[in-house]
Amino acid sequence: MTLIDGVKIILVEPAGERNIGSIARVMRNMGLSQLVLVNPRCDYLSEDAQIMAVHGIEVLKKAVIVDSLPMALQGCQRAIATTARARGIPTKLETPRQALGWLIEKNVTSGLIFGPEDRGLSNQELSYAQRFVCIPANPEYPSLNLAQGVGVCAYELYQGLNDLNISENSDYEGMANIEELEGYYQHLESVLLNVNYLYPHTAAVKMEKLRRIVNRSNLKRNELAMVRGILRQIQWAIKKTKNDE
Repeated sequence: MTLIDGVKIILVEPAGERNIGSIARVMRNMGLSQLVLVNPRCDYLSEDAQIMAVHGIEVLKKAVIVDSLPMALQGCQRAIATTARARGIPTKLETPRQALGWLIEKNVTSGLIFGPEDRGLSNQELSYAQRFVCIPANPEYPSLNLAQGVGVCAYELYQGLNDLNISENSDYEGMANIEELEGYYQHLESVLLNVNYLYPHTAAVKMEKLRRIVNRSNLKRNELAMVRGILRQIQWAIKKTKNDE
């Protein structure tokens, strides 16, 4: 197993059978093997898909089907999402060449997320990622189809292997994974609602901003345990104050 095998290619609600088959093929070309489909809206094992996959047929047949993006990201410590444009929340957009090497690290499992062909990723879906990639293209016609976008990124991942200097004792071995971070975000939102820092009608937007801040910090498990301990202490203090009244 090579380092690039630790990267999951995650397609959210893909609708094109030929696109999925073409993606399996280019994944095989570039040494990628983990294809995850979130609620696919087509028959990903159709004859058309298998014809397009060619020698990537095993990647296609071993694709993992899940019901949600958090399920697709289980076990991942890092995630990059692709987007065609900046969003309402300030978002630093990087090129594939700038960002994708970050997904490849000893002892790290990571995900590269692509949105549906017709709409791209929503703000909520983007909130699961720590970094964001936009493929630069001719501004007069910048739109790439899904398979083309995956192909560009898969190429940059494969080429990035040549530029890596991987330590035998990776500093990222103890990193919190995305599932653990999601538990923290839910815990944080609950506490902030309780102390009236957040209100139900604005919680989603503020939590997206807080996620961006925390995601940039690359928390380790022991650090995450510490900040969750702070939240539990706040909850205990609130409960004690109410009981003393």
